[in-house]
Amino acid sequence: MGWKNIEEEKPMHKTPPWSRVVLFLTILLILVLGVTMGTIAGLKGRIEILEDRTVEFETIDDRVTQITELKKNEQEMAMVESEAQKRKELETKSATDYILKEKTLQQINKVKLIADAEVKKRKELEAKLDSERNKNETLVKQLSETTITMESKDKIILSLRAGLEEKPKTKEYILVQAKSKKTVSGEKKKNADVDITDSETINQEIVFKVQLLSSGTPLSSNSPQFKGLKNVWEYKDDGLYKYAIGNKGDLQSASALQSELREQGFSGAFVVALQNGKRIPVRKALKLLK
Repeated sequence: MGWKNIEEEKPMHKTPPWSRVVLFLTILLILVLGVTMGTIAGLKGRIEILEDRTVEFETIDDRVTQITELKKNEQEMAMVESEAQKRKELETKSATDYILKEKTLQQINKVKLIADAEVKKRKELEAKLDSERNKNETLVKQLSETTITMESKDKIILSLRAGLEEKPKTKEYILVQAKSKKTVSGEKKKNADVDITDSETINQEIVFKVQLLSSGTPLSSNSPQFKGLKNVWEYKDDGLYKYAIGNKGDLQSASALQSELREQGFSGAFVVALQNGKRIPVRKALKLLK
């Protein structure tokens, strides 16, 4: 075997130490860059996710806003519908009130027309009543004139009788006078049955009475024609039996009694005047009283 010389053997290749450091740093830098790039990529992905979620959140917010607006619009619509309903109710109520007002006005007009008709009817009745009163006054006046005429005729008859009495009394005249006295005495008895008034009242100078009715035949004191009246006085005039009541010293009291008797049903009652039991015109009685 041969022995080799160590010093003669030379190494084939030998790396310097600084290149290793550079290699290490390069590899480390690459690793750091990879990690950084991965981190950046992850962050980028997270940012995209966050952006997506942000968009989703914005979408949700938009939807919430839309829903809120819809609810608000619904509330406003409900309020509008409520106002419209109230307005409709008010319009209905106003229409009802208007109809009631029209009906009330119609009823008022109807009542007014009825009242006007009643007033007109009342005026017509008052006019008719005034006309009847005027007719009654005219009839009373005519009756008074007739009475005056009859009294003037009575005076003429009395004067004629007085002229006949001056003639010689024959037997026939004596018989007529006797019959006349019997008739007068019979009438006095009838007056005593029917009457009515005291003899002192009849003998007063001037009194006013109210004549109730006349009859061709004498009536008893309880005749139904007197309607229960008491103290009815009977006298005969112009061939008729006439019945009067009252004993008044003035025309006003007699007129008041006349009104009462007419209300009781004696529509033809009127005032007469008597002097010492004999009938005289009312005008003459008033002149004598003055």
